[in-house]
Amino acid sequence: MARVRTMAAACAVFAVVSACGGGPRRPMGVPPPPTDLEMNIRLMLSYDANSDGKVTRDELEQGLRRQFAAVDRNGDGILDQSEVQAENDRRYGANGTGFSPLIDWNRDGKVDFAEFATTARSVFEEMDKNHDGVLEGGEIRVPRMRDEAPRRGGGRPY
Repeated sequence: MARVRTMAAACAVFAVVSACGGGPRRPMGVPPPPTDLEMNIRLMLSYDANSDGKVTRDELEQGLRRQFAAVDRNGDGILDQSEVQAENDRRYGANGTGFSPLIDWNRDGKVDFAEFATTARSVFEEMDKNHDGVLEGGEIRVPRMRDEAPRRGGGRPY
């Protein structure tokens, strides 16, 4: 009987220690998945039409209009269910579970430009800390961690 109790106690300790080991480890050389901030910065930089490292509200709006026109296959100024589904499938394919789906916010069966632009506009407003209508400098860079060494070549980390 004492042996059974000893074995049961050992199994319990093993189970607790195993549970404390953390999740699955990333293989060496595989970068961690991007943070929400990094994904938002990438999203905003995709609207930097003149590649100057700054994103203006005008660049954002022009980029959103181009994207909307590309998704609106029949050119009627609204996205029907098939257009929305096709775009959500494309976004999922490009970004996996981290994608931001198009949503019919007012539930009228279609997505208009305002609904299409909601996420990108919200991200822009959140990132524009000084509310000047331009994302630049620290607003559009991932902050370096305190212990992180500067990248080769000096300068900015991203």
